[in-house]
Amino acid sequence: MNNSKSILLLTELKQTIDHCKRMLIIAELEELGIKARSIATEGGLKGYEIRHYRRVSNCCIPEVLDLFFKAKISFSLAKVIASIPRDKQEKTARDAIAKKISVHTLRAKLAHNENNRLNNDLAKMANKYSEITGLDICIHAATKNPKAGYWKIKYEDLDMFDIITDRIIGKCKDDYW
Repeated sequence: MNNSKSILLLTELKQTIDHCKRMLIIAELEELGIKARSIATEGGLKGYEIRHYRRVSNCCIPEVLDLFFKAKISFSLAKVIASIPRDKQEKTARDAIAKKISVHTLRAKLAHNENNRLNNDLAKMANKYSEITGLDICIHAATKNPKAGYWKIKYEDLDMFDIITDRIIGKCKDDYW
């Protein structure tokens, strides 16, 4: 770590708050063979910050990076755009600029699009199960875990509750009270 160029870059990294400069300095330090942990420690940044800069640098296409360097999109928006497929990045970035889409809105939109097919499939299954059982069934996917979710079975009165319990448990209500 005693290379004079790396020391100068690390000093500059500590002093700058500009995301573009930070990203370029981190990329240059990595080219010099400096490990991310050393950059974080010596540069006064957290490990996750280094990972964010590297991700934007490595995952964004040149057109998106150009928009970032020209301050057309924020670093936060570039981080979100880095997570989508490369063939859709430029269009997403230009749409975000044209429509003034916030980072929060873009994240929500991307999450909704990813779960859209799953939600449609679950709605079809819920309708089919409702028809078969005669119960009002809803099936929802969990928002953070695509392999999890929950079922909701509605009832209008206690008689309907007894019917639901009977179908799920398979016993009459006197056996489980």
